[in-house]
Amino acid sequence: MTFQDELVARTIAEWVRFGRDEGESAKTVTVGGAAVAKEAALPVSDRIADYWLSIPSADYTRLVRTYAPQKGRLDGTVAALPWSAAFVSFVMQSAGAGESFPYSAAHATWIVRGIRNRRANRLRAPLVCFPPNERPVLPGDLVGVFADPDVSYDNAPEILAERKSFRSHSDIVTEVDLAARIAFAIGGNVGNSVSRLRVALDGAGRISGGKWAFHIRNGIVAGQTVRLPSTRPEARAG
Repeated sequence: MTFQDELVARTIAEWVRFGRDEGESAKTVTVGGAAVAKEAALPVSDRIADYWLSIPSADYTRLVRTYAPQKGRLDGTVAALPWSAAFVSFVMQSAGAGESFPYSAAHATWIVRGIRNRRANRLRAPLVCFPPNERPVLPGDLVGVFADPDVSYDNAPEILAERKSFRSHSDIVTEVDLAARIAFAIGGNVGNSVSRLRVALDGAGRISGGKWAFHIRNGIVAGQTVRLPSTRPEARAG
């Protein structure tokens, strides 16, 4: 089994754990007769706490002090703190990415690493970030968006160097159906849950339209040691 196979299996397992949610609409559950965001209710909130433990310990400590000083830990009840990057970090770590993946509270960390690899023509690097319609999408790859309107594929590395952080999001591709020209991608903190989204493809398997701003080719090999300069932003999640 390749690393990508293992990553897809673990990502789908988390999706199943959360109830096979679909789409970006807000998911709620009923607790004590009241509707509560799914991420804030047990046992989901505790599972999100597990996700947070995959980010660097110094970042975790700083985020606890900022967002949850009374609680003393990060979990799904900390509504002000997006946990989507923690989800990606968790499944990457549990699938065996090792040092090949830059675990972080911010998607910007691996997005910018991938863009820099593309700029340097390091196409065999563990993560290479392309414009959305440049290469076919494969299971185990990532697709995503920029949440800051002034950040784009073309300027993301420069924005990160200047600001140390920017808001963004990425999901893991778990299935590609070339005949139907569609892929499915699963992400955390999507509609207060782990949810699956559709990605439209063209006949060659490349992203075709929609909101997607980039595509990260996942070339990670389990057990491979990769030492690259850190591009981690200060740990502001997003």
